[in-house]
Amino acid sequence: MTEITRTVEQLVADVDVDDDGYVCVTVTQPLTVDEARDVAHAILQAAGEGERYLAEEGTAAAAVEPIVGIVHGVALIGYTSTTCCGRDPFALPAPDTITADDAAVTCRKAR
Repeated sequence: MTEITRTVEQLVADVDVDDDGYVCVTVTQPLTVDEARDVAHAILQAAGEGERYLAEEGTAAAAVEPIVGIVHGVALIGYTSTTCCGRDPFALPAPDTITADDAAVTCRKAR
């Protein structure tokens, strides 16, 4: 552990990212110029590590095959169930969808 790391651990009370994506750093006391520089250096190092991690995760996520749902036939006017399997369209699991195009239906459970 370096002296800078020890200083930062003593001076930084909390680091958080708010809903807008801003990083909020709460310090335990007012910082001297040198302490502020050390804290800023540590935050920049952490940001670099975070960017590398996100880049690696993004590459791994791109390699994952997307989940493709089943396409069901839309309920006919006056009916409350799909034309292919008789299920309630509002109870279909994600990522299943419905369509009015009979040729696009992939549900294999014929009624």
